Amino acid sequence: AMLFGNAIVCSRFAGVSEIITHNINGFIVDPYDTRKLSKYLEQLLRNPILLERMKKQAKLRIQEFNPQNSAIFFSKIIEKIAPNE
Repeated sequence: AMLFGNAIVCSRFAGVSEIITHNINGFIVDPYDTRKLSKYLEQLLRNPILLERMKKQAKLRIQEFNPQNSAIFFSKIIEKIAPNE
């Protein structure tokens, strides 16, 4: 969703919440707090400027996770786990 420039509303228990910056590129919510969830959704529906800002920020953030950067990241992890002997 972020790759296509969508603002994100996700559970604080979801893995993607690690790359969401609350109120910058999306909202992180407690899925059991339905009032806050509906409040955040309403903010996005009623505030097109906020929505557009979050969409742009989401697209920028996800670009960090391109295949080249991911390969570099995993190479570093592998090197720490199993260094060349």
